[in-house]
Amino acid sequence: FTIYTVVLCAAIFGVLGERVLETVVGGGLAQRSVVAFGPAVLALLLLSALRFGVWQGPVAFRVPDVLLVLLAPISIASLVRSRLDHALLVATVTGAGLGAVVALLAAGGVPALGAARTVAVVVGAAALCALGVSASWLVEASPGMARAVARLGPVLIAGALTPLVAAAGRVGAAIAAWSGPWGWAIQPFTGRDGWPAATALLVILSVAVVVVARRRVDDAGAVLFVDRAEVRTGMADRKSTRLNSSHITI
Repeated sequence: FTIYTVVLCAAIFGVLGERVLETVVGGGLAQRSVVAFGPAVLALLLLSALRFGVWQGPVAFRVPDVLLVLLAPISIASLVRSRLDHALLVATVTGAGLGAVVALLAAGGVPALGAARTVAVVVGAAALCALGVSASWLVEASPGMARAVARLGPVLIAGALTPLVAAAGRVGAAIAAWSGPWGWAIQPFTGRDGWPAATALLVILSVAVVVVARRRVDDAGAVLFVDRAEVRTGMADRKSTRLNSSHITI
């Protein structure tokens, strides 16, 4: 499942980011490329997080673990919360690292951005990753939301690609930059007027969603993780079978 997700995302983002990559190779990540492609790429990343919550999500257990919890007269809230907190920590640190890399790839490097905008890029990337993990957990924790995201897949993909079309003109680029967290996160990098407010909005939204996601842990029951545990265990078993078959063949 991880390999499939990586390959699929690489194919989508590779096509959308072709010009951006050419710019990087040519000597720096240009603001024009980020304005044109950034919101759509980030919107697709957030959508990928939501879709991940439909089938797996940031909190997962093995089948034996789920069965043990079902039979035990204990609350699983503490177990779920610890795994969710771990996922949030990893996402935040990873996002901060990616933000630092983006700042280094800027045309002219960090000196061209300045200290304030560089910090905002790092903080915004960390907040966006935390937002994605929290949203993924909210989908995982709600069967209704999971069904809605699964059924509305084409509509959500079309919506995520809308900023790509809107960014063709100056007015459209401004709308895409303020249309949501996918646009707020790129504003410190592009230096658009009002980027401090955009960064503040992104951080506030991320904190709010994280708080809601952690509160949702108390309502999670072990039954919620049965199907996901079976998927995880089934894939692990198939992987083990393939490895054993390869060993026997060798």
